[in-house]
Amino acid sequence: MGTNISNVSDKELIDTGIVRAISPDLSENLPQFAKNLRSFPLGTRNCYTLRPEQRKNNNYLIRATFLYGNYDGENWQPVFDLHLGVNAWKTVNLTNTDAFRYYYYDIIHVPLTDYIDGRALVKIWGDDVGRNDSENAFRFTYDVYDRIWSPLLFDNWIPIATNSTVYSPNNDNPYKLPDVVLRTAAKTQNATTPLNLYWSPPDSLSKYYAYFHFAEIEKLKAGQQRELTINLNNERNLTESVKLDYLNSRTIVQNDPPISGKRVHFSIYAAEGTN
Repeated sequence: MGTNISNVSDKELIDTGIVRAISPDLSENLPQFAKNLRSFPLGTRNCYTLRPEQRKNNNYLIRATFLYGNYDGENWQPVFDLHLGVNAWKTVNLTNTDAFRYYYYDIIHVPLTDYIDGRALVKIWGDDVGRNDSENAFRFTYDVYDRIWSPLLFDNWIPIATNSTVYSPNNDNPYKLPDVVLRTAAKTQNATTPLNLYWSPPDSLSKYYAYFHFAEIEKLKAGQQRELTINLNNERNLTESVKLDYLNSRTIVQNDPPISGKRVHFSIYAAEGTN
């Protein structure tokens, strides 16, 4: 899927490394930005300096994309550490990955200076519920922030969709959710069966925030309204019940307290006494 995002050279951002091209036999079906790379054969640390146009105290989505592409003819995928400022971000391990696929890691960052350095939130995943994994992920231009919304539909979920526009609460909605993502959803066979989602965090000590974006996209009978509860690990409900209005989005944020643990189990139930 084309994004119409303009790409610029990194030559003004870093003065180390060597620009290389991936193996020609692997590049045919790749986007242009993935056909060239910068390798760092020298030095223990090589640094980019980013100076965003909006400057400090704004939110920035930073995406680091990596593809080995057998650029050196060695058929040996690297392992290396990625930092943002002084903070460890991610160990990138391309071992046993496809040499012709690129892998990306997102982080949300609020710089305290006019250049990138310091505290950040790592984006783990963003799912577009109601579409199967054979379909393309949605990103820019559908999403003005170029967040990547990957299709998610389990075998026991029933997909539902609408062609109607789904509205956010107001024009200055801070999430700026793509309408195309809100037009698909999933449900179960009956009100007594929850939607279950299991997740194993990268580590059990870090704190995680969860954002649930809901929209009622089925036209229910007069007097009917869908009402949900979100349960965590069969231990507690994250919020009071959530009522949904037709073709209007609703966002539920779980950040107080944040979530942690070795395994996280979300269950979305019909609220007691509702269908």
